[in-house]
Amino acid sequence: MLGQHHSEETKKLLSERHKGKHHSEETRKLLCGRIPWNKGLKGAQQAWNKGLKGKSCSEETKRLIRNRLKGRIISEKTRKLISARNKGKKRSEEIRRLMSEHTKGRHPSEATRKLLGKHRIGKHHSEKTKKLISENSKGKNKGILRSEVYKKLMSERTKGKKLSEKTKKLISEHHKGIHLSEESKQKLRLWFSTLTEDEKRKHLVKCMPHRVSRPQKELFEFLRTVFADATLEYQIKTEKTWRFADIGVPSLKIDFEYDGYFNHNRHNPEKDKIRDQELANVSWKTIRVNKNNLKEIMNQKDLDCLKHQRCTEINNPIA
Repeated sequence: MLGQHHSEETKKLLSERHKGKHHSEETRKLLCGRIPWNKGLKGAQQAWNKGLKGKSCSEETKRLIRNRLKGRIISEKTRKLISARNKGKKRSEEIRRLMSEHTKGRHPSEATRKLLGKHRIGKHHSEKTKKLISENSKGKNKGILRSEVYKKLMSERTKGKKLSEKTKKLISEHHKGIHLSEESKQKLRLWFSTLTEDEKRKHLVKCMPHRVSRPQKELFEFLRTVFADATLEYQIKTEKTWRFADIGVPSLKIDFEYDGYFNHNRHNPEKDKIRDQELANVSWKTIRVNKNNLKEIMNQKDLDCLKHQRCTEINNPIA
């Protein structure tokens, strides 16, 4: 039978006959450790493709094998055996390239993502791997525009997630010394000029790092009972730039600035005077609040008097 092959009909019959059948434990034990009958024999008993390099399955055979294996789920036992067998082995550059081309443009399903996520929990790349990834990806992402589908997927994946302090520091160090090109700055200026005043304010708030302390929140909650339009981190357009009021009351043009512990440490009276003057030039009154005068400010009668006074000043401005 050397060089002869089964017909397609015989192959189908054999395949159907053996489908779902497995060796019994007794048979496996008998087969385990047994020396093959053709071991050491030369000539017709040797495998027909032994020693032939570069010979592989035809494309049609590969396609048939892929179609046959499609949809099959590998058991946990088989996965462990494969994992143990491949441990410590490294794939060749050719196999890596073939795998990369095969998976290009494919996205894993939600079930696969969950399994991968569980498998990777608590695991981190080694320093060696990090360096290799950094070197391989250096300059590759420059000028690449992400597709809308990719952006949506990334947005959904990172929704509600917050960066750790360690990650923030790493990002900050990575961006240190990096400056936008003149072309990028010009594009940003053109885009910003097309926005309305409200849109500009919203974007400026997102870009501005601010901290709202607990006493400031308490003060804000109290001021909302007196001033309906009181707003946290309100943006004010001055003659030269934008200023941010800790608590702004737009209708009466009052800026409540809370100088807490964080602000007290970096307090600069000269800068505060310049800021207050800029706001005064556009008819805004600045009231500075700290832990010493907080109780005095949170007085209903005094605030009512202030409200009446500001209404008079706005309606009858001094020439």
